[in-house]
Amino acid sequence: MKGMETMIFSNAYYKVHDFGKVAALFEKLEKEGQFNLHKMDSQEIEGTFVRPYPKGHWNPLSALPGAMQVVGGVEVKGGILTIDTKTKSALAGLRGMLESGLAGAISFEREEFQGHAGDDKEKEILMELWDERTRHGGGWKLEVLK
Repeated sequence: MKGMETMIFSNAYYKVHDFGKVAALFEKLEKEGQFNLHKMDSQEIEGTFVRPYPKGHWNPLSALPGAMQVVGGVEVKGGILTIDTKTKSALAGLRGMLESGLAGAISFEREEFQGHAGDDKEKEILMELWDERTRHGGGWKLEVLK
């Protein structure tokens, strides 16, 4: 659809240094309505980041009272926090929120992106993402699916 961001499966990985601080942030986000907690125990967390649908969103579910859009998922397991989204901008937003809220409790390890480059424009977008990340010295894995 015109004006929509290209879908690129986007993941970020962090080493967890303070599980208690991580758990407290996700509990806080849930109380604020920004996170749905699916599972939490002494070693693992699973859930989804949510937000109200943007006004005029194309999805018919957006018209339902109280409808929430899933922005991305999170899993904390084995000392690794993983964020998964479907767009680069969503990943950047969630990374910013977590890195500011969990300073010292997590450390960035790497990002991974997978996209289906079906036409020249999509290939160009993927290559721009690759160039941007490598210029900043980040760990990246890029797979272009055919």
